[in-house]
Amino acid sequence: MIAAALASLLVLGASGELVQDVRLAVVAGNNRGLDSEQPLEFAELDARRVHAVLTELGGVASRRASLVLGGGPDDLLRAVSEMVGQARELAGSAPITVLLYVSAHADEEALHLGGEKLALAALLERFGQAPARLHVAVVDACRLPVSTRPKGGRPGPEVPVVLDQSARVEGDVLIAATGPGELAQEWTHLRGSLFTHELLVGLRGAADFDGNGRVTLGEAYAFAYRATLARAAEAGLTPQRPSFDFRLAGFGDWVFTQVGAGGSELTLAEDVAGRVWITDQRADVVAEVDKRPGEPVRLALAPGLYRVVRLSGRWAAAADVNLAFGGSRRVEEAALIRVRAERALAKGGPPLVLRPWRLVAAWGVTSASAPGMHVQQALEVGAERAFGEWMARLTFGGGWTTGPAGSVTISQRELRMSASAAWTFPVSFATGGVGLEVRPRVVWQHLRRSADVERLYGAQTQTALAMAAGPLVTASIPLGDRSTLGLDLGAGMDWAPDQEGNVRARAFALARVVGGWTF
Repeated sequence: MIAAALASLLVLGASGELVQDVRLAVVAGNNRGLDSEQPLEFAELDARRVHAVLTELGGVASRRASLVLGGGPDDLLRAVSEMVGQARELAGSAPITVLLYVSAHADEEALHLGGEKLALAALLERFGQAPARLHVAVVDACRLPVSTRPKGGRPGPEVPVVLDQSARVEGDVLIAATGPGELAQEWTHLRGSLFTHELLVGLRGAADFDGNGRVTLGEAYAFAYRATLARAAEAGLTPQRPSFDFRLAGFGDWVFTQVGAGGSELTLAEDVAGRVWITDQRADVVAEVDKRPGEPVRLALAPGLYRVVRLSGRWAAAADVNLAFGGSRRVEEAALIRVRAERALAKGGPPLVLRPWRLVAAWGVTSASAPGMHVQQALEVGAERAFGEWMARLTFGGGWTTGPAGSVTISQRELRMSASAAWTFPVSFATGGVGLEVRPRVVWQHLRRSADVERLYGAQTQTALAMAAGPLVTASIPLGDRSTLGLDLGAGMDWAPDQEGNVRARAFALARVVGGWTF
């Protein structure tokens, strides 16, 4: 009977239209179980991630997705009851699908939530009261069997995907992170549970076996089962075999997520092969994929900055990808840079900069160097080098200004060199920095007086050395994988000649726009 249910479940509509359904979800996570149990580390974080995937890619509107973090049995039952009420209000207007995800401590019969027990059968009974065409429940907890309903179940096999023209699935689905008596594993380097991590990787696109941009329920389960079992075995840990209980009728397969719905997409090209890790700005692992040559893999990701890392012994090949403003990026073999494996995925310490050199061009304005003169403009070009958390920049350029200064009109030109160093730090998608800058320069001043004075004494031109120095604040945002746009703000003291040729110290302020290109 289970084999028959699987056979009907794993038929996907390749070219027909999808049946539109209204989706409602309750997502819950609780790190605290019974008082005698050691708290979990990542159950609530996993719930946040599942909630994000369902609302970004799973077709669940934010107003119809409840997130219950750290709540007890009453809180979870209340959220499910509210979802049942919403489903009853929507009944008849469109096909309805309801989803439930829970990550928590458990025993063979009940979830452990905030020091109390909640029988899984009671939770599923309340969940089943929703007048929905399809009920999908996923439980990531230890030892819970899927045989909480009369039909029972067993650990799921790897299954083929068969293609058809359309899909219509009705019934109930329960997927558990473990088989009977097994432990659900949390992995520190994943900052989450092994099963939920693999399920989310699959839902983001790694489980899209036929490459049509849709991850079906069957594809998601098959991927999560295979990857969870394989990873646990590779690590030498006790087996963890996700299990299922499907009670379905109809034909085809239900589409769980659509890869292109999130607006940000990373594609591993055909020539990339091996075990590939995707990490975010904090070096947290977002996805781990066994990439085969000749087949591209698409992953839907939240907007942000990511690193693609392929491990190979003591070395790794890595590339940084900018999805801060959405869009799609394609990573090919030629874009990967060889680095030490321990640095490519390291947390803490100075960040690894794959491309430390950057060409920069800047336009800036500086406050007037003498009373009555206009602000000075300058154009500069140069190079910037990153040293972990530190940045050094050297530029060359020219500046110009004019304006009346007392009894004369000064036209000033200069050649300048700017040398700056700053300590940098990430601020969301941007990079900030604080440091110092010195600016030695050669100044030419052409002084124009009244016509009578010039007839007697002629026009005067003077050349002098000048110097400016002071603190600098920088900020930059990535525009692409290699391009950046930044703003510098600074102040300090400027030692420059006055109209009589005497060097005087004056306070100054500057603002500068900087464009960069890494290489």
